[in-house]
Amino acid sequence: MRSKRVLFVVSAGMLGFTCSAGATPASSSAGQAVHLLVGTYNCVNRQSTGQKWRFTSVNDVFGAWLRVHVTYPPQNGTTGDVATTFVGYDPGEKRWNIVGVDTDGSYFTRSSHSATFNGSQWQDEYPQDGGRAVVRTFGSSRYTFDLTMPSAKGAPIESHVTCTHV
Repeated sequence: MRSKRVLFVVSAGMLGFTCSAGATPASSSAGQAVHLLVGTYNCVNRQSTGQKWRFTSVNDVFGAWLRVHVTYPPQNGTTGDVATTFVGYDPGEKRWNIVGVDTDGSYFTRSSHSATFNGSQWQDEYPQDGGRAVVRTFGSSRYTFDLTMPSAKGAPIESHVTCTHV
């Protein structure tokens, strides 16, 4: 499930919103980015390992966060999976944040100090596994997430996720 979860986090991480611990959402371009990506998206994750994962992402606003519900149907010999990711921006820290949780009890965090969401560069915070990603948005119609993660065998695994609005 790790490879699917990585992709899910990426797709969720591509969506932007404004938040701050104890602060109200700011009316900035960060706040506007989330409204563009609210809705249902069909996503495909193509990995350098040759595997392809399909999933559905349903994105809505949850207070000062963008909430992303991801559903993976059974595929590639695995059972299905569901997970939820929250994406936000902390203007005080000038930092984008992603927090993801899975029904199996696992979770992860990612962050970016990029000034804008489109083109933002991310790094894994927990677990600190060296994962790095870039998010690109194309209005409300599509977003992509390119992720590179180290593997147990030493060679990096690259993942390219494309999500298209339904």
